[in-house]
Amino acid sequence: MIGATASNGVLSDEQIDWIIANLRGGVSLSFDGPPDVHDVHRPTISGRGSAERVMHTIRRFDRADYAYGIRMTVAHDQISRLADSVEFVCANFRPRSLQVEPAYQLGRGRGAPSAETQAFIAAYREAQARAARLGFEISYSAARVGSVSRHFCGITQDSFSLTPSGTVSACYEAFSEDNPFADVFHYGRPDGDGFAFDLPVLDRLRAETVDHKPWCDGCFAKWNCSGDCHHKSLAATGGGPFEGSERCHITRELVKDQLLSQIAASGGLVWHQPAGCGCRPTEES
Repeated sequence: MIGATASNGVLSDEQIDWIIANLRGGVSLSFDGPPDVHDVHRPTISGRGSAERVMHTIRRFDRADYAYGIRMTVAHDQISRLADSVEFVCANFRPRSLQVEPAYQLGRGRGAPSAETQAFIAAYREAQARAARLGFEISYSAARVGSVSRHFCGITQDSFSLTPSGTVSACYEAFSEDNPFADVFHYGRPDGDGFAFDLPVLDRLRAETVDHKPWCDGCFAKWNCSGDCHHKSLAATGGGPFEGSERCHITRELVKDQLLSQIAASGGLVWHQPAGCGCRPTEES
């Protein structure tokens, strides 16, 4: 089966065996670093830390040479530990990708201090340097100089995910019917042997490309960021029109870093997209 999933990594051995045998598209695991970092914001339902169980899952994947990535979410109170946490992961495990994102203020994070700060940018740069010394790269989802696109993710391209009840969602972050933005992302439901789709909802999602976001006009990172995550934007605005956020500053700073790195690697003169790429995406890209 060519499929993929995102998981908190708290899995039984039976579940791990099934994933390895069936999901060739890989798994994105939520893991924030050493136990004293990870367990602060990711307790189990019993209130105990979950780090040891997540690390058991990661070790099983490593032994099976299974393709997985790690998503590290950085809360405000853990920014100072970010570089140490990235170094811990790179020194002990073999993820195919390591994504680092500031926590956003939704769900358990509602009301918490924002992690979308200048301190996050500085910590990310230090973490990036440490990862490089160990042969790894880290990424931030909206800073991607090697990509030029109208689409940040699959929500504008009919992405198909299922909630536990079988509802079709364009966004795996809107994973249940009680998500505050379920009506934005949920566009289908089981109907007999198939699904019934809400086409007006799909049409609205298809229109959420970066070229339909006036706030992004004139931003030099527009076609790399591609308008950023729509779910995060809705969380930042409370569902209103997008008018920028602290993530925009983070994105521009990290895209700038990538541009300067590419220029330096090209002899310090200039860098441009490969021939045929173009500076503006096509209708399909």
